[in-house]
Amino acid sequence: MSEISQNAQTVFHYHESTKHHYDHYAKSLGYMDWDNQPNAFRFYQGAESLRLPLLKTDLNHSYYDLYRTDLTEPKKLLIENVAALMELSMSISAWKEIPGAKWALRMNPSSGNLHPTEAYLILPWQTGWSGVFHYQPYFHGLEMLSDLSKEEWQPIHAHYGREGFFIVLTSIYWREAWKYGERAFRYCQHDMGHALAALRFSAALLGWQVKVISQATHDEMALCSGLSQRHQLQEEKEDPECMLYICPKTTQPISENVSPDLISIMKTKKIRGKANQLSSAHAHWPIIDHVADATQIHLGLQMEIKKEEKWPAHKMNTKALPVASQVIRKRRSAIAFDPDVSVTKEMLFHMLDKTLPRTGQSPFDLGIPLNRIHLFIFAHRVSGLESGLYAFLRDVNQLDALKKGTNDQFDWKKEDGVLPLYLLKKGNYQQEATQISCRQDIAGQSSFSLGMVAEFESVVQRDPSQYRMLFWEGGIIGQVLYLEAEALGVRATGIGCYFDDAMHQLLGIQSRQWQSLYHFTVGGGLDDHRLTTHPPYDHLPQEDLHEE
Repeated sequence: MSEISQNAQTVFHYHESTKHHYDHYAKSLGYMDWDNQPNAFRFYQGAESLRLPLLKTDLNHSYYDLYRTDLTEPKKLLIENVAALMELSMSISAWKEIPGAKWALRMNPSSGNLHPTEAYLILPWQTGWSGVFHYQPYFHGLEMLSDLSKEEWQPIHAHYGREGFFIVLTSIYWREAWKYGERAFRYCQHDMGHALAALRFSAALLGWQVKVISQATHDEMALCSGLSQRHQLQEEKEDPECMLYICPKTTQPISENVSPDLISIMKTKKIRGKANQLSSAHAHWPIIDHVADATQIHLGLQMEIKKEEKWPAHKMNTKALPVASQVIRKRRSAIAFDPDVSVTKEMLFHMLDKTLPRTGQSPFDLGIPLNRIHLFIFAHRVSGLESGLYAFLRDVNQLDALKKGTNDQFDWKKEDGVLPLYLLKKGNYQQEATQISCRQDIAGQSSFSLGMVAEFESVVQRDPSQYRMLFWEGGIIGQVLYLEAEALGVRATGIGCYFDDAMHQLLGIQSRQWQSLYHFTVGGGLDDHRLTTHPPYDHLPQEDLHEE
């Protein structure tokens, strides 16, 4: 058996083993070990800490600018603009407090608010802070791990044909495994998608583009971020996930490989700082290590990116939407829904429209496949639309395959003249939505909920590393829905706990070719008035916090 085939079998084993079922859940501790809850923030002791300025006033862009890639005046590669990028993507958005407990929320969503994703920036001399840095959201700053000179940057920029900088995103699986056990790898990949979309949207407001360096290997990313030189506690190790190149928009193609000069230079660098330990004791889940190893980038495999459809944009008659950065800041995960609130058909169509992968539209222009997931929607209360089960195809070329792979009694009635939305069955699906989503009321009391169903078996067999990217795609779609809901005056939340095969049974899926990877729900959010909200950085001295 080839290495690829062995790795694919490891992925299939992991995926089947971590499914939730009505009579049992995927393996976890089964209780909350509060004494060993991981620290939500990674610090580098001994590294120089540099505070980034916070925006004094928000960027003056409309909500629709989040999806644009043609802003005429891209911001320069200055540290204050890098600071804005990180502030509007991965910084703290607020603190919540109840008597006896206080916790941070962030711009990027995270499963259980556990935030396994870390970011390492490799900044050029143009910013004034040239080197390798760890982004620290607690104080919105950078921890300097190594330096880079202007001369060292020149061949790197020549390799990419455009001045820019890198971000390496990593996952600390322990942060999610502490609560969710073996299923944690899935949630870390969702969060990687959330972070990718958050960074892409933030970059769009600066006139910058973001590209995944798709052929960056695990070892190359570990070297460039400094992880390969750092002693890591095995139970808390960080796994490099993806490497991004961020630069002002260019029509030139950006290399899919890591610059050889960057690799050579980083081999000579000494990394400073020691990472803090997150928990005093740990539970170990070996199956996570196995699937992480099996899904690393395999050199020589080229990703197959399908051609996107040129969908005309859905137009909505609405009052002016909020400023883009305010939508980002106010995004929250709903904890409960008002069962009397409906969304309009027009609102639903507007949200679905923004999940379509269009050429040259963020966040689906990252240079990786992002049209392999389709949305199966439980429409509970959508005024102007009959209650029922619907399918929204994000690649209409898969219509016949989906018809063949699902219940042959589905109607597949086209609902809209433009959007690829199909009515499968009329009826009230609130009970089914609730039951499938681990019996959570949020899936049935919302205005609508959905399951993200991915083309699965053939994708993983060709390239097991795509297992990660399928979840990234789900997380990217999720972030779109989060911001769409917030902009339209409702609220959303991702659902990682669902009964996998119960969803497949409802849809008539009988093979691994299609698998449900993420669930989501949208409606009129209910606030918990027991909570007190605090500004994001009122825990820090206020001098020099803002950029003039």
